Amino acid sequence: MKKVIVPLLLLMVIIGVVLFFSLSTATFTGNVIEVNDSGQLLVDCPIVKFSGSSDDIGYTCGVQTTESTIVTNENGDILTIDDIEVTETVNVVLTKRYFLRKNKNSRMVAAEKITILK
Repeated sequence: MKKVIVPLLLLMVIIGVVLFFSLSTATFTGNVIEVNDSGQLLVDCPIVKFSGSSDDIGYTCGVQTTESTIVTNENGDILTIDDIEVTETVNVVLTKRYFLRKNKNSRMVAAEKITILK
């Protein structure tokens, strides 16, 4: 009986890890829609469906910045949140892995680093 249970448990753990890393996001790229005074950006973000593809519907993520959030350009020059303009494309590195879904609360994320792309 143990010969069956141990491989089955191992398989379940492997499947869980694969699902976690394939359905969660640690970074994304999108266009800036809004920059508000509280240091929050609204950025286009991908919503991963269970099929593994992105939805064609446009969703926005609320990206919260803190004093420790690093803002750079592609050359690595250090910038500030004030240097980010609407319609610019940014790459956002999140503080942890998030499950970005259609639910608005799941799309409120915190940024560790934001890179302004050309």
